[in-house]
Amino acid sequence: MSADCGQATRYGGASTSNLLSVCSFKWVACVVVPVDAEYTSYAVRTRSRHAMAETSGGWHVSTTTA
Repeated sequence: MSADCGQATRYGGASTSNLLSVCSFKWVACVVVPVDAEYTSYAVRTRSRHAMAETSGGWHVSTTTA
């Protein structure tokens, strides 16, 4: 369907700026926090009914529906 946070990190080269810009455009909320030298991105209230969890480029991405 449409690009999710996982795709945003993959296509954006795991860039924080790209991640936040894409996620903020697609979702209501998206934040990045450091966890064990990695970054965890949480996107909530997606427009999709599906929840996805994907790891790419050292980034763990979780998208959940409201």
